[in-house]
Amino acid sequence: MSENDRFTIENAYEVYADSLLPEFNTPTAEAYAVRPLESEIPTMFGLLCDPRLTARLDFFKDACSITSAGFMRAVHWAVVKWPETGAEHLFLIYQMPKGGQVAAALRETGAGFAEDKVIQALIVPAVEALDILNSYKKTHRSIRFENLYFTDETKSAIVIGDASSGPPAYAQAAQFEAVPIAAADPEARGEGTQADDIYALGVTILSLLLGKPPMETEEPGVIIQEKIAKSSFAALMPKTRFQFNITELLRGMLHDDPQLRWNLRDIDAWLNGRQSAPKQLAQVKRAAVALQIGTEKAENARSASYLLGNDWPSAAAIIRAATFDKWLNDSLNDSEVLGHIRAVVGPNQFVRDINAIPDETLVTNMCIALDPTGPIRHHGMAVQLAGVGTALAAHTTDERKLNVLTSIIRSRFAKNWVALQSRLQSEYLPLLSVFEGLPALLDTNNWGDGLERVLYKLNPNSHCLSPLLVDAMVFDAADLLRGLDAAAVTQDQSQLPFDKHIAAFMMAHNFPFEQEEFDALNGEDVPPILELLTALSMLARLQKDLELPPVPNLCAWFVSLASVVFEQFHNLRTREAMSKKISAVGEKGILSDILDLLNDGSALQKDRVEFSRAVKAYSSHTEQVNSINKVLENRSMIAHEIGDQVAAIIAGIIGAVGSSVIFILWAIGKG
Repeated sequence: MSENDRFTIENAYEVYADSLLPEFNTPTAEAYAVRPLESEIPTMFGLLCDPRLTARLDFFKDACSITSAGFMRAVHWAVVKWPETGAEHLFLIYQMPKGGQVAAALRETGAGFAEDKVIQALIVPAVEALDILNSYKKTHRSIRFENLYFTDETKSAIVIGDASSGPPAYAQAAQFEAVPIAAADPEARGEGTQADDIYALGVTILSLLLGKPPMETEEPGVIIQEKIAKSSFAALMPKTRFQFNITELLRGMLHDDPQLRWNLRDIDAWLNGRQSAPKQLAQVKRAAVALQIGTEKAENARSASYLLGNDWPSAAAIIRAATFDKWLNDSLNDSEVLGHIRAVVGPNQFVRDINAIPDETLVTNMCIALDPTGPIRHHGMAVQLAGVGTALAAHTTDERKLNVLTSIIRSRFAKNWVALQSRLQSEYLPLLSVFEGLPALLDTNNWGDGLERVLYKLNPNSHCLSPLLVDAMVFDAADLLRGLDAAAVTQDQSQLPFDKHIAAFMMAHNFPFEQEEFDALNGEDVPPILELLTALSMLARLQKDLELPPVPNLCAWFVSLASVVFEQFHNLRTREAMSKKISAVGEKGILSDILDLLNDGSALQKDRVEFSRAVKAYSSHTEQVNSINKVLENRSMIAHEIGDQVAAIIAGIIGAVGSSVIFILWAIGKG
């Protein structure tokens, strides 16, 4: 192993960058061996996170303080410069479970666990762990078959693995999430609730009993449609018979209504033999005749919403057709659904009579009305309200998807979605309040606002996504200066080391600036000197106030842009002297020193006074030369009348004036 493939983190952990551990990989990160320096061998592993996705750093920080038998032990996090690429990544260190991956062991044997082992190895510690997590007001969102590990070689205990290396529920297959989450795009599922974790735990329990996930070979769309048509419990439960009590546990944990789903107290009661029968799910209203949507048929309102959202190009025509009205009023005839449609689409008796609403608005609102619990469906995307932020971060370079997400915000679909929730959960109102203020931020498009500010406001876990920092992971002010200093080596230094992403990141993370301080940058024709001094003053203040280390490369970047300031000087030698002086100052890496030099009004004022004097002198002597030239035009007459003596005197005067002009020109260019 090459020494170049190893590096240490904070003199505590040695990372083996060439020792990949595939069994601990996640869909959003690769795992590498890590050795605590007090150990002779690696006993930990680290997840190298994909910088294109938002990791749950706040979750990981809390997880480091949680010691529970049910969770894999989170140890430490750091931003590392990866040897292979030279780019920075978030690196999450965990204690390495010694017994291997549970899924791999079960697939090898081809059989599941007995009910007793599932109870003792997973259910008991998982319930305890989720209860502790609830005290932190956090959800796990990554409980699944492939994310379980045996704690040791005896394989008697199981821990649930990483939940931090990507957006919440990003890696969850359709089996492990209830329909409202499973139907959303993976990057747009949101933090969810404890009820979502309990549902995922229920499917994971079932997977251990079977030795594999239920419906493992089915496509996600098929799984979702089966759950809609039959209920989750009916769709996922195999014909295999289990003991009656564990079947009832699964029925309670897989309830499609999160309000009726078993909670941790119910599960604990079941573990202690005080079980109560799960509440029955209300019968889904089925249409007498199915609605044809593309190649599929919708037999209920929820299915129609799902299929219309997936068939966006044809959805508006289907909804505006007379057959859709007939299906709603005759075949489905669900008064609750019709009430939802009147509330968010319009009071007309027939949808085909609603002409004032644009097609895209009509389709999205109709999908909300047909399935209020589902995601917001718009232009082929499906997002949970709490997942809009992570979706924005995931698609910063995808203009089409960014336009879809901003359209969701501007069209205020959030208000309709929240209004139709049958049980208004406490989390929705604060979230709605945030969304109601977002269109104003989008419309201003000023520095510190705009789409970038919306992204960071909705997604506080995101690192700064400025193109200037493409190889850096910036989470705070110290990271920002460090990242810009590193970027100075590779970035085009003809551009400003400051952009709208950085400005919005500052405002969203409560950097010590006011919105008005960015006003100088707004507008189309901002003078380059004003852009330079505004950006430099803000970064200089960060460095000084937070006592951050020198940033020589960033200073060199600003020095390379300083010509826009020096061009104000008329004296060429002064320009050259100032350029040499600022280069020397920049080598020290202190931004405020550069700012002080560029803001030195006395040097500029002196230059302007001297230039003004020189111009006046030059003008005066020019007039004298012009007068003499007129005399010279009559030189023959002067020679004839006055003679050679006067001509000699004039020649002397001309020589004197010429010397004066040469002196003035020399004075303008002197240092």
